[in-house]
Amino acid sequence: MNKRVLISIVIILTILIAVIATGYRTQPSVTTTSPEAYEFYLKGLDRNQNFYHAEAIGFLEKAIELDSEFAMAYLQLFFSYNSSGKYVKSRQMIEKATLLKEYVSEREALIIEINKNMGEQHNQALADSLIEALYQEYPKSLEAHLYKARLAVRENDTEDAIKFYNNVVDIDEDYAPVYNILGYMYAELNRYDEAIENLKKYAKKAPGEVNPYDSIGEILIRVGRYDEALESLKKGLEIKPELTVTESFLGAAIHKNIGNAYFGRGQISEAVKNFDLATSLYPGEYVLLDAVLNKYLALVLSRRWNDFNSNSEGLDELDANERTKPFKHLIKGIYHLAHKDIQSAIDESEGMKNIIISLSEENSYVYDRLDPINGMLDADIKISQGRYSEAVEIFTERCLKSDLTKHSSWFNWRLAEAYRLNEQYEKSKGIVESVLSINPNDYILRSLLVQVYFNEGDYKSAKSELKRVKSLLSQSDSDLIFNASMRKIEEALEVLL
Repeated sequence: MNKRVLISIVIILTILIAVIATGYRTQPSVTTTSPEAYEFYLKGLDRNQNFYHAEAIGFLEKAIELDSEFAMAYLQLFFSYNSSGKYVKSRQMIEKATLLKEYVSEREALIIEINKNMGEQHNQALADSLIEALYQEYPKSLEAHLYKARLAVRENDTEDAIKFYNNVVDIDEDYAPVYNILGYMYAELNRYDEAIENLKKYAKKAPGEVNPYDSIGEILIRVGRYDEALESLKKGLEIKPELTVTESFLGAAIHKNIGNAYFGRGQISEAVKNFDLATSLYPGEYVLLDAVLNKYLALVLSRRWNDFNSNSEGLDELDANERTKPFKHLIKGIYHLAHKDIQSAIDESEGMKNIIISLSEENSYVYDRLDPINGMLDADIKISQGRYSEAVEIFTERCLKSDLTKHSSWFNWRLAEAYRLNEQYEKSKGIVESVLSINPNDYILRSLLVQVYFNEGDYKSAKSELKRVKSLLSQSDSDLIFNASMRKIEEALEVLL
């Protein structure tokens, strides 16, 4: 699955980081009885802001040792544990902060209640009303505008979100995290020059920090500038080389993105090595999903079945969590289809459906989020059965409504392939050209474009496009399946032209 498959989740996570880790620069005091505890709090806040959550926990635990009623330190711990995938501990921290809110200022109490109630499984309507109260009472605070921006993101109003983030810049142009969020926001609008410009500002405002180079690398990957992306990501590791061996969210994220960059160049061995490293660095749910999914899809696309079958750690990681277990079924279903075992793929799809239905009983949002992923497998099953029009129908009716699918290179490839096999060549080219307008170096979609031209009988266009694909695959591992498929078409074109 491609680099954008988790874009919405990443943006929400980045926003949460910014909101909680603001540091209250415009009103630096928070309620505590201990100046020493406050110093540890500030250090923890800085570490959270820069994605060093384990270090943050250490400082914040010291803060609450010195002041056991330090509500905002508990709030920071809520974020630290949540970002580390320790959700039970995270909820304990927000509950503790809530119990202490009567001892803090009105503004702090509002922030605690907002965070307690945010999220689909909590009282989002109450959180929204509290955000409005914060905005009305403290219109010059960074948090008010950051929360308003978060609401805009939830409503898919990226332009409005950008307006609120720019308000933050107006209030405090040195608040570094906002440039990171603006980078992702502009990327959502496909305004990549502005995205990269803001991320470069982020790097200047946060000298010596690693995350700006991770963010720059991630955005460069989305537009197919893989060499530049690797340069940026490796620069981040030069700043803090221990991220390769120390468990951390940021280390996992960087190695996941390095894996994606190598995957984008077709270098499967290097990609898998970095995906494995990302998974081993305790990434938390969202980085884990991207790293594990892309690892196994890379192995499928290179037909490395021995590696796939002997390396089950990633699937075990997904299976250990009810929220990620459906993706294990997706991967295994794709594996069975590659082996033409359609019935086993159908069984995986049914297992996936059952889990989604069970999870949806507690939270209806889960169905809307995961059914499109299930739809991708169902559609691929139809392709394997030769029922191409039914595959197109599933892709367009069940999958396109979700950002998790419509921004996925894998999804766009399979949808375009369904159109091609259904002889809807213009539709297929439309999907391909839409992706290539953002990432002109996507060898998967360009390979499909070669096949479409060939099927249409436009052999000159097929030959021209084939030359570009060969250039893109020049650094790729030889067992990548697109190398073999392009060789077959090249041989046929030599006869036809």
